[in-house]
Amino acid sequence: MSSASVQTCLLADGATQIRPVGVIAGDAVDRLRRTLIEVLLRQRPARIVIDLSDANVVDPVALGSLMAATDAAQDLGIELTVHGADLASVPGWNELDNALRGPVVGGDRLPGVPAVNS
Repeated sequence: MSSASVQTCLLADGATQIRPVGVIAGDAVDRLRRTLIEVLLRQRPARIVIDLSDANVVDPVALGSLMAATDAAQDLGIELTVHGADLASVPGWNELDNALRGPVVGGDRLPGVPAVNS
């Protein structure tokens, strides 16, 4: 079984980075969800960067948590960006995204969230 973690750090520009590592499924989804809630509701930084570059697998429940986080961030006036993901390659993602929010642009962002250039 692969180990997974959710790491956070403060970036030089003051943004909070959330970096899931490994297979984000099962218990790791709960850790990701708790981290998202902690950062969004308690820390409330001006900007959050979610770096998925070290996440080998992100299951559908985790994707749902990330989508909910984008909505919450927007409601709270927090800029949330996602980087390191190629969601367009996830089976069924484009169909789900098109049905809910419109087409994925650029292939590496969550709906309504601009990609961070590497």
